[in-house]
Amino acid sequence: MRWLFVTHEPENSVDWTLGLTLAEWLDHEGFRVLTRGFGSQLGRAPRWDVFGQGPQVLAGLRGHAAHVLTSRDPSYARFQESSLQIISTHPLANPRKPGDRIVYLAYPVPEEYFEEDTMKAVFDVTRRFRLEHRPRVVFAGDYTDGAGLSTLFQAVRTVLRGQGELILLNGREYRDQLAPVIKTLGLEEVAIFLPRLTDREESGIFHSADVYVDPSHDSEWFPVGALRAMASRLPIVAWETPLMTSLSNRGALMVSPGRDDAWAPAISEALGNEPLRERMMERTRTAMADHRLAIVGNTFLQLASQWGVPIPTKV
Repeated sequence: MRWLFVTHEPENSVDWTLGLTLAEWLDHEGFRVLTRGFGSQLGRAPRWDVFGQGPQVLAGLRGHAAHVLTSRDPSYARFQESSLQIISTHPLANPRKPGDRIVYLAYPVPEEYFEEDTMKAVFDVTRRFRLEHRPRVVFAGDYTDGAGLSTLFQAVRTVLRGQGELILLNGREYRDQLAPVIKTLGLEEVAIFLPRLTDREESGIFHSADVYVDPSHDSEWFPVGALRAMASRLPIVAWETPLMTSLSNRGALMVSPGRDDAWAPAISEALGNEPLRERMMERTRTAMADHRLAIVGNTFLQLASQWGVPIPTKV
């Protein structure tokens, strides 16, 4: 028996990362895992065996499977009618119709983000990318959200005033596209486009930073970057939404919808108000406890034990 993980979602998308993270955890724990659609990232399971027996899990909403794993709220998205159960990491997910089986699972955050002794990771990334200025603002939101990016750049322009750094995680592939905007706003000296990093490298960025900012607008955007920042005890500024309120345990500094003008003052407050920063970090740290990868992985196994199929044993 073995696990079968399959996805048709774009590489590095939120659901792609969700499925791969759990598949890698199962593999690390000694379970037999095969994957399809994850490329060769899962070294011990690089190919798909259509004749393998075991639970099949679809990561994302594109395709057919009895068990669907997604970060989205299925009430706002289409999924296959053949699905027996939808496991969603969206804490406010609602059934699309009576009888839908939707189970909540916390979005998994790898242990690297929770580590306390991060000096080596911080030193490595700051040296590699020549990071040396303060304050250091990090963004890892939706690069396809033009309105969100506009809000981000305008607010950072006001707050940094040519001093400090705006770290654009996973942003290098968008550098050519965004370069004209960056130049027009005079942010060339502060904007730093980084490639995709390993979990340990990314945690080093978060632990070296001063604040995480994400004004992404899309209602289907799931804030994985914000979760990882909160696990790293990095204060965050975000839109005030039911989703972020639930995920952050009210530990984020939230901007009311429609108040684009409030972003710069909010970022300045998150940077300079030390008592507020401490309260935010404690509340979000508590909120992130259930998102630890080992806890999520074991909860996932408990859910799978109710599927009425034999759960594969460890190798």
